[in-house]
Amino acid sequence: MIGVALNSEQLALKALTRNLIERVGGLDAAASCTRVGRSQLANYCSPHHDHFLPIDILQRLEKVAEDATLTEELLRHHGLVATRPQGSTSTGSVLAGLALLAAEMSDLHRASAEGLADGELCRDDKIRIERELQDVIRQASGLMADLHARLAQMAPGERSPMGRL
Repeated sequence: MIGVALNSEQLALKALTRNLIERVGGLDAAASCTRVGRSQLANYCSPHHDHFLPIDILQRLEKVAEDATLTEELLRHHGLVATRPQGSTSTGSVLAGLALLAAEMSDLHRASAEGLADGELCRDDKIRIERELQDVIRQASGLMADLHARLAQMAPGERSPMGRL
């Protein structure tokens, strides 16, 4: 429907939809890989229409874009967090993974300190802190998956040389 007033959460979903379609390559590229045309996709992005992206189209676009930001935002609205364990990497070490986790923790602490600089956390501060915390969770989940993969390759009692940590 045209002319309907959308709330701020709906407008944010429209903006994320626009970003997703841009990551795929624009309206024409998105239309070429989904079951709907350019004009319908434009309506899904428009703040002047109350039509939203159907789930099958969302799934397809996120797969093509290799970006699940919109799904992650939907999960966040329900108090859930998506994680993408990276699994074992043959070139990385556990120590390198721990260093990356420490860097993510540092970003979280920085966001918290900057948010509290004026003595209170506004909505934008809380959103930034939440996003940084999601990064910490993703990094920790990836590190856990990496450790599990490494453990599965080791025999009981086997020790890992420092170079393979």
